Amino acid sequence: MVKKIGTAFFALVVTVAALAQEPGVKWFKGGVDKAVEAAKKEDKIIFIDFYAEWCYPCKMLDKMVWQDPDSARQIKAMKVIPMKMDAEKEGLDAARKYSVRSYPTILFIDGEGKEIARIAGFRDKDDVIENIRKNCADPRTIESMKAEHEKNPGDLILAAGLAKKLQAAGTRESVDEAKAMLEKIFKGDPDNGKGIGAQALVDRLAIGLEELDAIERRLRSIDSVRRHLGNEVTLMWDEEPMKFADIESAIKLMSSGASRRFGEIAEPKLKAVLARAEKLRGATVNIENIMNLEDTYITGAENPDTREISNIYFDIAACFAKDATSLNEIAWHNYSVQRKLEESAKFAEKAVELGNDPNCMDTLAHVLMSLGMKEKAIQKEKEAIAILKSKGDDKRAAEFERALKLFENNELDQLAAGVTPLEKRLKRAEEK
Repeated sequence: MVKKIGTAFFALVVTVAALAQEPGVKWFKGGVDKAVEAAKKEDKIIFIDFYAEWCYPCKMLDKMVWQDPDSARQIKAMKVIPMKMDAEKEGLDAARKYSVRSYPTILFIDGEGKEIARIAGFRDKDDVIENIRKNCADPRTIESMKAEHEKNPGDLILAAGLAKKLQAAGTRESVDEAKAMLEKIFKGDPDNGKGIGAQALVDRLAIGLEELDAIERRLRSIDSVRRHLGNEVTLMWDEEPMKFADIESAIKLMSSGASRRFGEIAEPKLKAVLARAEKLRGATVNIENIMNLEDTYITGAENPDTREISNIYFDIAACFAKDATSLNEIAWHNYSVQRKLEESAKFAEKAVELGNDPNCMDTLAHVLMSLGMKEKAIQKEKEAIAILKSKGDDKRAAEFERALKLFENNELDQLAAGVTPLEKRLKRAEEK
């Protein structure tokens, strides 16, 4: 009996020790050339996580995905060689070679060193793992897909996949190619009968929004404008481009307030695109394209013109949102500016249903509180806190507990601080 207990105890100690030491993703040690050699020999692909020390989203990706034991197990089971490189140090040459300009960027290359695909920006665990799995299953490079497209120009599904890879590559030439291809796809399926036209429209719109944001940012600096004369942006393919071709017009924009004037130019075009987008379904929006623009516009929330532009972006996203992340971000945006709360409650509820994520629960709780449903809001916030504590995320749980206390005390003005425009205070729950 004593012997059995001792054996069991020893096994338990070994198991606990193994769990405690369970590593995250095991990174390939060596340069890109060595990784390419290994990939060719072992019939694998390579993915490189390009990061920078100062990059907070890079740290989040590391913590939430790469250090996660389940992620590590799944990646280990795939035919992939993982690499992690500081794009400003040992990975500088590789980042330049593959035109990596933002962090984090996960770059996929084959055994010849040719690019397969890339994903830019922070993504959650499921999205990252799914991308790795897809690229392992379909390791075609942009070059090979172009050759295939030349042989089968009528294959719209192939064209759509190639357009996505071209857009993700991020060079001016590749993005221009993607634009032309998306136009061709949409004209081949204008009513979304083949289930591909709507997505082409949304993907083309996403490119336009990114370019719109880039120009607005450049307009903040006259010196920058001087270096980027002649920039133009089209949100779709059948409209006149917005163009800023001379320094005089740039100075006028700057002196009148770049964001305000830019909003006046962009708003009617965005509304026209929104009207078209609402007629089509079956597509999805990359919420990061919307969030990048939100950084520009929502920070000027005291300006009704720029806030309206931000609202339009999210209304476009709402036409196509299906995943929990997109639904949650749309609901939070609308809560933050106190608009479309009933509709946002439905978005938030669907997000919770899809992911059972505490962040989605927190959004739903805030929206419910603004709608006067105090008890339901408190209950949902408590559920979120319980999940966070069960995962050992005490820091985030403490943040939610502070929000819970504000709910309980009806101190909603404090919840809105720094988020909601001053002229639109949050409704108090007791008013209902």
